[in-house]
Amino acid sequence: MTSIKTSRLIIKKPEICDRQTLVTHLNNWEIVKWLSRIPSPYLLEDANWWINNHTKEKNNLEYNIYLKKELIGGIGFQISEIKKDYILGFWLAQEYWNKGIITEACKGFLDYMIKKFQIKKIKASYLEGNKASAIILKKFSFNIVGNDDWFSLSINKKNSHVNMELLIH
Repeated sequence: MTSIKTSRLIIKKPEICDRQTLVTHLNNWEIVKWLSRIPSPYLLEDANWWINNHTKEKNNLEYNIYLKKELIGGIGFQISEIKKDYILGFWLAQEYWNKGIITEACKGFLDYMIKKFQIKKIKASYLEGNKASAIILKKFSFNIVGNDDWFSLSINKKNSHVNMELLIH
């Protein structure tokens, strides 16, 4: 996949020129406090690792979201090694919140991936208290299937997650 295009967005792999933008966005506590796999602080070395590893791995399904060539977020599937589950995750730069962007990105990404990989079930989770992610996932008919604790790099401790699932017919 080279990219997914929506009416306003391009979803694609990041480029090395995006490193500083990643660092800037992922050092905003209002974003990173809801992300389990992002260290805080987020350093240039972290951005280099992300870009180098995610552009080289052929089976990696994690991408970034661009608006007018500017990196403004991330979306993708983490694939569980054991169960081969597709686990949706996303984030968006704070200045773009409440503009329908993450809804548009999710729709474009999910439509493309479901068709391409003939996916029948998608999982997702969000940290308890993250109302924005809960709203987005419910828009796409994800249903709550339970809760558990996951270690969060950003807050450096375990935190309660709400687990959700989408069955595709």
